[in-house]
This record gives sequence, C-alpha cells and structure tokens, in this order.
Amino acid sequence: MDKESAKATRAVADASKALFKPFIKSFSDGTGRFDPSYMERKSKARNEKRLMDALTKAAVKEIKKQDNLDQIGRAVLPMLSPSAKLDEMGVDWLIFWGERASLAFDEDIQFKWAKIFAGEAESPGSFSKWALNAVSCMTKEDIDAFNKLASCVWMFGSGPMDCEVVYWPSSRKFVPLQEYVLDRTGLVSGFGSPLEGYLNVQCRQAYIQYFNEKHAFRFPESLEVPKGTTISLTLLGKELHRLCDATPNREYKADCISQWKAKGVEHIHTTVGG
Repeated sequence: MDKESAKATRAVADASKALFKPFIKSFSDGTGRFDPSYMERKSKARNEKRLMDALTKAAVKEIKKQDNLDQIGRAVLPMLSPSAKLDEMGVDWLIFWGERASLAFDEDIQFKWAKIFAGEAESPGSFSKWALNAVSCMTKEDIDAFNKLASCVWMFGSGPMDCEVVYWPSSRKFVPLQEYVLDRTGLVSGFGSPLEGYLNVQCRQAYIQYFNEKHAFRFPESLEVPKGTTISLTLLGKELHRLCDATPNREYKADCISQWKAKGVEHIHTTVGG
C-alpha cells in the first residue's frame, strides 16, 4: 500500500471513530470500554425513575382530589336542611358523583357540585348520572353562558321540567347569548331555526313565574302563545337549570310582556314573592 493509500485509510478510520464515538460511549461504562449490558442497565434505571415520578404524580393527584372533595363538603354543609335524606342517597350515585366532583379544581364549579349534592340529599333522584356527566364536562365559559340564558327562563308550573326559554329577536339587545357555547353543551337546542316557537299553554288564564314574580296572563282562545325563537332547554338543560346563579333582567322582562301583549295576550297583574 503506498503512502497516499495508507493515509486515506487512516483518515477513514479516524472519521469512523469520530462518527461512532457517541454511540460507543452510550454503550460504555464511562471508561470507553464497550459494555453491552450498560445500555440495558441505563434504560432500566431511567424507567425506574419515570415510574417513581408517575407514582408520585398519581399520589399528589389523589391528595388534591381529596382536597377538592373536602372543599365541596364544606360548601355542602350550610346548604343541607334538617329534612335532608342523606341515608336514602344511592351508593352508586355517591361514587359516581365523587369521582367527577373530585376533579373540579375551580371554586365556582366546586360550588355547582355542592349544590348538586345538596339537591340530591333533599330529594333523591333529582340529578341523573347523565346530568353529572354533563356538569363534569362544563367549563367556566359554559357555566357563564348557561347562567346568562337562565335570565330568559320562565316557569309555567311548579316542577323542574316546567321551565321554558322565551327569547325574541329583540331579546338580544338585553341578554346577548353565546349561542356557540350553549350549543356545544347539549343543554339547549333550536338555534338557527327560522321558525317561531310556541309555549305549551294548557288553559286560557294562568300564572307564569319569572324569578320571584308571578305574572297572571289571559291567553287567546287558540292557546297558541308565541315565545319568539325555537330555542329550548333539553331535558338535561331543564334538569340542570336549578343550578344556575342567574339574575332577573328587568328590561328583558318588560319587553317579553310587551311582545305578548302585541299578540293578544293580556297581562292581568303581578305578585312578588311567589
């Protein structure tokens, strides 16, 4: 081999060593000697550390979940009346509630879980597991949008399912709804329909309640009483409506009465505190 060929061979060998040096080092024990078991030991140690980190995170998460339940429990206590039927609450419902409530880190959402527990304790069967699932998926934005919608809800009876959304095109001036947020919750339906919605009225003269006011109305003989748009609460929406922290909107209420009057509905009188 001439000098030039030998020189080229050495250059290739040196380049190969430089290229594979990091690879060989990863399989060595730090001395530069090749050790096939080193990578296995290193991988095992790394996996053990990752496992301990994961277990630590899981333990911290469980502690935090318990803290969340403790917070909710403190909020529940003042809501319970002496007639609360705590012994009648189903074990499976309590487990289902606890699993979902423990994941609520926001105070406002924790308060919703407290209200659900108190409501179920007062009347077992008030909140279905479907409702609990819906609440567990709700964000603060969802709750705020639902609270705003609740300002447009009238009660046409005493039961939790007797609530109706009344929303005219003019209502948007007083209570602008976040329709895209409400639509994704599955608690409200009927957005975007060009049709006019109608109320389920059973008799010509009846009371309709708006927050703490009872309004006596006399309806047309046809009992076809419009409510503006076709926006409606779903069954889940009606179930969860009682959780809302809504406030009455006086301008909206006056506009509703005016809209009904224009369509032949007579407003007789108002009783406050009913």
